[in-house]
Amino acid sequence: MTKRRYTSSSRNGVRNVTRKVVLAMGGVALLVPSYLLMAALLTPEEAVASAGSTTQGGIAPGTQILHVTNLDDDGPGSLRQAISTNGPRVIVFDVAGVIRLAKDLKISGPNITIAGQTAPDPGIILTGGALRVRARDVIIQHISVRPGPGASAKDNDNRDAISIDGSSENEKHQSTNIRLENVSAGWSVDEALSLWFPMTASVTITNSIVGEALRNAGHPKGSHSMGLLVGYGVTGVQITGNLLVSNDFRNPVVVQGAQAYIANNLIFNPGQNAFHFYPRDKQGPTKVSFVRNVIKSGMDSKKHLVGILLPNKFVVRPADKIFIEGNVIDIGPDGRPMSFPDKFELAVEPPIAASNWALAPSSDVPKTVLRYAGSRPARRNPIDLRLIEGVRKGTARVIDTPPSLDEIKPVTKKVVLPEDPFGLTANGETKLASWLCKQHLAVGGMPSASCQ
Repeated sequence: MTKRRYTSSSRNGVRNVTRKVVLAMGGVALLVPSYLLMAALLTPEEAVASAGSTTQGGIAPGTQILHVTNLDDDGPGSLRQAISTNGPRVIVFDVAGVIRLAKDLKISGPNITIAGQTAPDPGIILTGGALRVRARDVIIQHISVRPGPGASAKDNDNRDAISIDGSSENEKHQSTNIRLENVSAGWSVDEALSLWFPMTASVTITNSIVGEALRNAGHPKGSHSMGLLVGYGVTGVQITGNLLVSNDFRNPVVVQGAQAYIANNLIFNPGQNAFHFYPRDKQGPTKVSFVRNVIKSGMDSKKHLVGILLPNKFVVRPADKIFIEGNVIDIGPDGRPMSFPDKFELAVEPPIAASNWALAPSSDVPKTVLRYAGSRPARRNPIDLRLIEGVRKGTARVIDTPPSLDEIKPVTKKVVLPEDPFGLTANGETKLASWLCKQHLAVGGMPSASCQ
């Protein structure tokens, strides 16, 4: 099949978009020589928003190191018991395999690191329920969450793989400063990964796989298959270096009033929509930077796929700023790279940015994402291996029924912690933090400025 390849740009103009653009940074900004001075002169609605988390998670005064020693749903040595322990905690694993949840696993206490990189091969897979975060200062690394269908329509109505939602009714349940790194989320009946409510802020989702959200698996609304949702009022979201594969919708979707920096992601085989927006009334300013991503159609992509879609019902307000640049959209001959309402005006400068992400050229995205995305990318479990190969070969599909996890067998190997874990290294970080970084790199995690 003949393919069309497009490169998007806010500066060069786009198809179906008015060529005139608005200076997102405000006229006064042109008079100052410094980026920081410019930001200081702008109103909060005009200023460049900051995306992503800088949390240390469970590494805080009074940290406990908790060992998961079995694959039980609950009880001594279980992941659930470790998560529910009070106080700062770093969770390590003396076991690998499938944890079959009897109910959702909820993180409600702050300052926690779930270090899946410390497990032996093939790592930890959660099934039978969702992983739900309603807390601040949370790090989750190298974990797979694949709930599968529930027993009833009620169970399936909100059956995500991973959800992050702040409670507007309880300040203790602010979901802020959260980092999901090298997670694999899928086999959900609702979203594979969702962020919701205005108390959710400063969230990083990086080097992860969001894929195979189930299409016909018992959701009350019928056919579903939803990838990644950034809900109304959610702010400071960084979505970088991820693989979104074989989801019909929400690859990702941003609801009006949310703020997200979306860069260097590979979106493969989106069924009905790739990147799109939902309208919503009476919410704060929308700030979105969508830069240097790659969108590629696959076997389930509809004939008239739109790469980037802002629906006509999206009533743009003066404070809404959407910046699009450097994306590669590789779709069928009948597809459209972008579609926006008439007279919509793109921003000429990014309204939101992430300081802790080294932005790569879009030409590097497929190779880099396929190397680093998902749990334990150097030692992937069979499910993630199949997904990656499906992208490489072009055979990835949206599915209704998840395959069995019976081939994943339990493995036990006790974690050997560093001596004096709370002592400091020469660069001033704890030996525990340095060791966790080394474990992350050992299973194929991407090096970064803070971990190399």
